[in-house]
Amino acid sequence: MMSKSLFLRVMREDLRHKVWMVALSALTSVLLVLVVWLIGWSNYSGSLQGGNYTQEVRLQVISQAIDFFREYLPVAGGIQTVAGALVTGLFGFRYVFHKNMVDTYHSLPIRRSKLFTACYVDGILIWLLPFMAVLVPTAAMAGGFVRRLGGSREDVGRLFREAGITFLTLMAVYLLVYGLVLTAVML
Repeated sequence: MMSKSLFLRVMREDLRHKVWMVALSALTSVLLVLVVWLIGWSNYSGSLQGGNYTQEVRLQVISQAIDFFREYLPVAGGIQTVAGALVTGLFGFRYVFHKNMVDTYHSLPIRRSKLFTACYVDGILIWLLPFMAVLVPTAAMAGGFVRRLGGSREDVGRLFREAGITFLTLMAVYLLVYGLVLTAVML
């Protein structure tokens, strides 16, 4: 019988070897989501300074802020997601390609299915946690920006709905590509 603490220890040890993947995922998430949003927000707020803007211009800027989560984020996030799934899938199970590492991993007092599950869950967390840690504050900043422009609660709700739909789509893409890469690696 395997204890839960042993499983968590295997996950932690596996993740310790993959710190560079977490750092790479966090860096690309910050650059592709947060930095691009801040640059766009700077452009939007710079064009609205002075207060000489009409309701039509304000609605257009609110629509552009929402379109960031509907149009830009699926493309840039999709590229990051596919690249992350490929890197995580290929390098996450690197022990399969080295005989001494296979012997070491399989000599652990843990079932192979649990070892695979620990590596699999770590691979998902490597992409999921940094992306969520960047997406949530970015969506909150965008919601505040929309409210400051006089957008309604429906506009903010639409923004969060678009961000949620984009996240769920990217999560599905990640899981599909990650599963495909793992299948190819294991075969």
